[in-house]
Amino acid sequence: TADVVRLKVRPMTRHRRCRFTELSQMGDKTGAAAVFISHTWGARFRELAAAIAYALPPDTLVWIDILAVRQWPGNVGDIDFRPVVHKTNALLLIARHLEQVADIQPSAIINANCQLDMLGGEGEAKTLQFVMRNTLRQIPSDQLATCAFFRIWCVVELVAALMADIPVLMLVGAEKRIGHDGHGAGGEGAAGFLVQGAGSQEANGTYLREGQYGGAPLYKKGQWWLLRYSLGSGARFWYIADKDRLNVDA
Repeated sequence: TADVVRLKVRPMTRHRRCRFTELSQMGDKTGAAAVFISHTWGARFRELAAAIAYALPPDTLVWIDILAVRQWPGNVGDIDFRPVVHKTNALLLIARHLEQVADIQPSAIINANCQLDMLGGEGEAKTLQFVMRNTLRQIPSDQLATCAFFRIWCVVELVAALMADIPVLMLVGAEKRIGHDGHGAGGEGAAGFLVQGAGSQEANGTYLREGQYGGAPLYKKGQWWLLRYSLGSGARFWYIADKDRLNVDA
């Protein structure tokens, strides 16, 4: 994503030193954003685009920092993202699945049973070392850069959404490449979603992948399902619903 800023966003905005969204060719493609996108510049841009397309309807307006923030000196007014988060209807955090991060036991961190050390001198690649009660694990700099949960901006954005009772959806996985025959190559999409700030407290929690519904992945949390549902008009949207009340409009 950082390469997209360096090779595309900055060259295209150099003359006016404006936001990418203020370019004349963007005039009919902008508007009030419904969803705030939280991500890290160290991850692949194609993963960012694939995740947005996977999780949201195609006509959803989203706020993405590389396009909505001036990438030039003097952009201090653009840097406080909290007011922007508060004006959206939801926050979508996009992160790559990393085995070394997934293997860290949450209880060890929650219970303060670990020590964090940043290794590497000036000008050297950094490594985050987890010193836990019975083990030692190091996360290299390339993984630190691609993990949204180690980016302080992502943490600030998540806190801003949760404190304002704005729904939060976390999508952790990788993009799925499509072959020439139109079928996917590789993985089967995200393994699960973490939902916070839903209209019903019972709907919050972790939804795990379990089969399909209507040709799209189906995620379940007990009685609650996260699914793509087709309306009578033919439009398709993602919903969280009680599995026994999928056809009830209430």
